[in-house]
Amino acid sequence: MHASVVVTGGPKTARGRRVLPLPEKLVGALRTLSVRQASERAVAGAAYEDNGLVVIDELGRPVRPERYTDDFRRHAHKAACPTSGCTTPGTRLPR
Repeated sequence: MHASVVVTGGPKTARGRRVLPLPEKLVGALRTLSVRQASERAVAGAAYEDNGLVVIDELGRPVRPERYTDDFRRHAHKAACPTSGCTTPGTRLPR
């Protein structure tokens, strides 16, 4: 397995910067997440990395991309679903 690197930055092109409408259900979920993250920040104290990202672990660190693939495979296996040819957002699983 190769180590992944989380890279952040602006969009690659001017078209990549745009405002997207968010459904109210998603806005509510993001607000709930924000409250949970504030609690995690308080518990972690100085160990918390406040980087302005939304998808983070309990210490404020970016979630590594392979975690989504690992979680997807685990859930698919538990549900007895094949993963061959399936994709997760931004990730293509090997066949």
